[in-house]
Amino acid sequence: MLVMGGIIGAGIFFTPQKVASLQPSLLGISLAWGIGGVLALTGALVYAELGGLFPRTGGQYVFLREAFGRNVAFFYGWNLLVLVSSGAMAIVCGICVEHLDVVFGHAVGDPTRPYLPLWARVTLSAGLIVALVGLNVRGVRLGANIHNVIMIIKVTCVLFVIVLGVVWWFSPESAAGAGAQAPAKMAEGVQWRALVPAMLAVLFSYGGWESVTSVGGEIRDGGRVLPRAILVGTISVIALYVGINISLVGILGVEDLAGAETPVAAAAGRVLGTGGEILVASMIVVSTLGILHALMIMVPRVFYAMARDGVFFEACGRTHPTRGTPHVAILLFGGFSLLHMVVASFITDIGQLLEAAIFVDWIFFALIGGSYFVFRWRRPDVERPFRAPFHPFAALTFVGLSVAIVLGSLWGLPPERLLIPAVALGSGMLVLVGRHLKKRQSFSHEEDR
Repeated sequence: MLVMGGIIGAGIFFTPQKVASLQPSLLGISLAWGIGGVLALTGALVYAELGGLFPRTGGQYVFLREAFGRNVAFFYGWNLLVLVSSGAMAIVCGICVEHLDVVFGHAVGDPTRPYLPLWARVTLSAGLIVALVGLNVRGVRLGANIHNVIMIIKVTCVLFVIVLGVVWWFSPESAAGAGAQAPAKMAEGVQWRALVPAMLAVLFSYGGWESVTSVGGEIRDGGRVLPRAILVGTISVIALYVGINISLVGILGVEDLAGAETPVAAAAGRVLGTGGEILVASMIVVSTLGILHALMIMVPRVFYAMARDGVFFEACGRTHPTRGTPHVAILLFGGFSLLHMVVASFITDIGQLLEAAIFVDWIFFALIGGSYFVFRWRRPDVERPFRAPFHPFAALTFVGLSVAIVLGSLWGLPPERLLIPAVALGSGMLVLVGRHLKKRQSFSHEEDR
């Protein structure tokens, strides 16, 4: 549930539109989602082995610390806090409120224009983050039960749209829709320069299979359970994503898909009318709440583990005196999420934040893929509950594609789009240097005494 809940969130409900606008052909859309699926699966194989080898709280931080040392591990945690995961929270909040706006628009009888003004959207998003912070400070068990219920609703929503697509393909109306457009669109081929930006959107939808490793220390028999959960969850989501994209193209066609702000809700509305659009929009609101909640469960555990190791801010290693939760880490993460949500609403935009978060995230994916080879070399005889098949080709594919995504982003994105990741990476470097200077100064005082 955590693996699938970490992947299926907001991305699949809006990235099909972005991919179709960047790749206005069936071939381009299929290539972007296909490469993303391969990357997700190869990454899942790597993480399954690493998760079985280190079933500890902290996940990716633990892998980087054990392979490359504390400085690289701190740099990862810092960027997780200031951009990657906090930015994802802001993005998902925006998608949640956007679909809530669809529901409100139909309720007042005017779905053609936004119903909620900007200040109301920002207020609702802030309220969601604050409520999730409070819920997760209260305890793990309550949060896990809520997450499981939301996850069932999420999968039901995706399956519902897939079934709608199957029904539509065999209906008389579909002959005038995607079926008539498909040959012409297929002949247009792939927009190669736009392939990397399209894949960035796809990878945002596929991302999340790695997050469950952060709670490895709180799972019974984590060495065996984690690899199975990662593989089964990832393969299941790939199948669901392929199915829902086929359905969306089948119902809307490539051109209408590229122009739909809420493509899944629009597809349901075309088949079932207004009632279907309201139903799916409501289910997407619940689904996005699920990914927000999954992030709030898993990400602060990374900061907690880092602080307990002396790598991060000491306060993040504290637990609530009665609830036992890492409340300081949760509050800090919630604060940065609120900051990104406000900045994305009034200063930049969601698209720029999405590109920045994914660009930085895949830098560390490449490093974690490298840690796989480090552990294979340093610890060849250590018992592994799971060994990734197709060694070393799967891991090499994951590392190679990760590096290609980073380099492709540098090539394909305008310079101004790289400002946010530059600030995040640069601020992490400054904090790291400051921590080293502070340590050196404290050692000097000790020697004086």
